Amino acid sequence: MKDRALVRLEKVSRVYTVGQVPLTVLDGVQLDVLRGELLAIVGPSGSGKTTLLNLIGGLDQPTEGRIWFEEESLELSRVDAGRLTEYRRRHVGFVFQFYNLVPSLTAEENVQAAAELVEHPRDVQQMLERVGLWERRHHFPAELSGGEQQRVALARALVKNPTLLLCDEPTGALDLATARRVLRLLVDLHRELQQTVVIITHNTALCGIAERVVHISSGKIRDIQQNCSPIAPEEVVW
Repeated sequence: MKDRALVRLEKVSRVYTVGQVPLTVLDGVQLDVLRGELLAIVGPSGSGKTTLLNLIGGLDQPTEGRIWFEEESLELSRVDAGRLTEYRRRHVGFVFQFYNLVPSLTAEENVQAAAELVEHPRDVQQMLERVGLWERRHHFPAELSGGEQQRVALARALVKNPTLLLCDEPTGALDLATARRVLRLLVDLHRELQQTVVIITHNTALCGIAERVVHISSGKIRDIQQNCSPIAPEEVVW
């Protein structure tokens, strides 16, 4: 059910120490990521949105507060590094702004490497076909355009059959036409696969495709827009 929390953050703060000075990046965040939703987290540079995504994805742990996954069956804020690695491998797919593909592997090999991390992956060929790149499967990242690399990254994330797809500025390095194509893929895959998707961005225009929008600044959630009426990616105006 979409109203059930897949990930729940309770009074979460993250403080880093710069020299001897504490720097609060997140401050008392309360947030539910709902199962099956497309959620956008928007805020300016330095607002804490990437740190928030890293906490949801198990790349980091909070200084204070608690984070639960799957109705409190796993408390991400209290487990050790090995359990966090297992959580990321089994449940989370990441799509980054600058792709993070392995340069010495072909498109197919990049996706296949991710598929080998999990017990029940999706089909590699089907995922590359879904993003329109099966015919480019033997090309290395340097032989692909930015948009093609981002689509390989999306196929790599999805082949794991993740419970949660996390996208960090997925269109930030793309031109307008390619960005819209990637957004269309995200929206279609979200709908067809009932995929839970979280997108973080500084670009408020991208929020138009989301079902809920979280506004964050200075480490605090300032507003959550509920029950949004998403627009088509083709209608997004940058």
